[in-house]
Amino acid sequence: MNPKSFWNDIAENYIEFRGDMPLSWWLNGYLTVMQKFSEGTSMEEVKSRNILDFGCGDGLFGLLLASRYNFDVSGIDISEEMIRLAKKNNPAGYYSVFDGQRIEFRSNSFNAVMANWVFPNIDTEQKMFTVLSEIYRVLDDNGTFAFSTFQDKYIGAETSYKRIGEEGKTYSSGDHIKVKLFSQESDTITLNCYYWSEDYFVKILEDVGFQSIEIRKPVYDDITSGKIRELRQEKINIKDDMLPDEPITTSVFIVHKKPI
Repeated sequence: MNPKSFWNDIAENYIEFRGDMPLSWWLNGYLTVMQKFSEGTSMEEVKSRNILDFGCGDGLFGLLLASRYNFDVSGIDISEEMIRLAKKNNPAGYYSVFDGQRIEFRSNSFNAVMANWVFPNIDTEQKMFTVLSEIYRVLDDNGTFAFSTFQDKYIGAETSYKRIGEEGKTYSSGDHIKVKLFSQESDTITLNCYYWSEDYFVKILEDVGFQSIEIRKPVYDDITSGKIRELRQEKINIKDDMLPDEPITTSVFIVHKKPI
């Protein structure tokens, strides 16, 4: 089943499975992206940013960024069902279906682009190059692109909330890999994904033209814990779905169109 059909079929169940934004999702990318995009020399600079949520799903994370920082967030996704849910969650937002080839916006349209757990859905190098080239095109010259993906060292590992691939199996970039998501309240969901190594991403990002490539490895330290407390104090529901001291299995890439 291709990714578009897969996500159309499971959209409602997936959102029900997720429930409130799980702690594991915040730690495995969302918090790092939010912190990066909210950096600035002044609140006016931060609030002027317009962001593309590439692979927006039901749009809730983009909606949070828009409401918390007054960002102008647009979302695209290959799944018509996810776009329907995004429009339902945020009628004031702009959401559209991505055809897999060309992002509908003009060149240099966005200050920032984010893609949270999108690239494991891409199955060929040509598609990956096409998508990254389009993101490069719509990003302005001073723009930042942030995305989350597998951290190589945790391939084959299992936590209380996720299992990535099979233990002991060696994967090469482009290989099919199954990701199982666990929940105490619901049945396991299995995602049909594709593995792309961190080294692969560095090379293809450079081939597209991105520069100043940074790879962040999120950790659950005192600073991160404080950020989570802040969000909860703002009445943002965050579901505890991790055991203490569990690893964070994500790498977050932060890249730019020109050196910084």
